[in-house]
Amino acid sequence: MAVNLELYRIFYSVARAKSISQAARELFISQPAVTQAIKQLEKELGGLLFTRSARGVTLTREGELMLDYVERALDLIKGGEGRFQEMLNLERGHISIGASDSICKHFLLKHLEVFHERYPHLEIHVTNRTSRETIQLLKDGAVDIGFVNLPIDDEPQLAITTCLALHDCFVAGPKYFEAAAEIHDLKTLSEQPILLLERESNTRMKLDEFINGLGIDLKPAIELGSLDLLVEFAKIGLGFACVIEEFITAELSTGQLRKVELEERLPERAIGLIRMRNIPVSHAAQAFMNIVLEQSQ
Repeated sequence: MAVNLELYRIFYSVARAKSISQAARELFISQPAVTQAIKQLEKELGGLLFTRSARGVTLTREGELMLDYVERALDLIKGGEGRFQEMLNLERGHISIGASDSICKHFLLKHLEVFHERYPHLEIHVTNRTSRETIQLLKDGAVDIGFVNLPIDDEPQLAITTCLALHDCFVAGPKYFEAAAEIHDLKTLSEQPILLLERESNTRMKLDEFINGLGIDLKPAIELGSLDLLVEFAKIGLGFACVIEEFITAELSTGQLRKVELEERLPERAIGLIRMRNIPVSHAAQAFMNIVLEQSQ
């Protein structure tokens, strides 16, 4: 049985007012329209909801039962409308973000701080995965938006916005400062102990693609799962680490690390904001995207 919800609203108003004329005034519709609506609802239900008298209308036993359910249903709808408006006004809701550990630490944290200050009642959930895994999470609907290392393979399903340019570089700790000063090309560097990210990462794959294209075989002595670990391993003298220059400004300025000045220029990369193309994001996700894009300009 599919009954127009408006008929139930009119029934509720009549039951509360105990008068068809009073309900018509409250609803800003004509008295005949209210009477016709009640008759139509009774016809749909197959029984009387009211008994009529000169003093007005009185609910039947069946009408009393129906009023109890209709009242609860309308309260639920009203509550839902209120929650809906709260989400539109960013007073309630949540955002789910996918990103790697390094992107979270060195890029997203400042944006998350601003977002939380502006919208303290919104929940934030961050899932740390590699760029490829983040893309899959987005496709599976497990996150609203993601932040990945660009470039990525062609993904027509994704809308991609560049947020921050990145520059890879090789660095060394004090143990290798003298050696670093004498190294000016990747061929010479390849003879030193090299620290790289694991092969499964998008960053590593793009680096290998570039270096192999130069005919250089760069075999890492150690492979690690995060850029922060590469930085720490380089500091204690375990080799030359390939890291992101924008993420190690403090270590370079304090002399904990030294950059290797290479003749070859490693390809510029970027952090990209990704979302599913042609699928609208929540108001919370859109608000966070606006903050990121505002501060990335």
